[in-house]
Amino acid sequence: MSNAQNIMSCDALQDATFDYVICGGGTAGCVIASRLAALPGVSILLIEAGRDSGVKPEVLIPGMYIDQLRNDTEALWELPTVPQKELNDRKLIFLRGKQLGGSSAVNYMAMARGPAADYDHWAKVTGDESWEWKNVLPLMKELESFVPTAPPGMEKFVTPVPDAHGFDGPIAIGFGEAGSNVS
Repeated sequence: MSNAQNIMSCDALQDATFDYVICGGGTAGCVIASRLAALPGVSILLIEAGRDSGVKPEVLIPGMYIDQLRNDTEALWELPTVPQKELNDRKLIFLRGKQLGGSSAVNYMAMARGPAADYDHWAKVTGDESWEWKNVLPLMKELESFVPTAPPGMEKFVTPVPDAHGFDGPIAIGFGEAGSNVS
């Protein structure tokens, strides 16, 4: 992406035109912008309410993410949940990332997939077979470059399933080498 670092003010954008405008610089928005940027001659505007926190240690070092959750309210949306019946109708604060990378910038660099049954349920509810697990899994695998090695001493707790992962994609996926005291 040739102008990936071109951050502009709202005033500078007033008379600008773009082929594509993407609202939200979270994981999905950044992936869409990146894919579109591969097309020749395309202009793209990626709008993000937050900032670019890509140089902050709290974003780049997984074990430091808790510092961001505690101390960096400018990088977080603090969204109240609806009343939770199981918690005597209390509302909780749901923290989401307000920065380039979205909530992926505040989630300990963790990657998690939902269970196959969830995807199959979405397919059933929407009437769209493309959401079925068997159809979504190849797309997930296409993104991954999986490193199946369990961290030393964790072999009995971690069981890599290589068939469930891709090995040639742009996103490195694996098990961290060090644990964290955060729980």
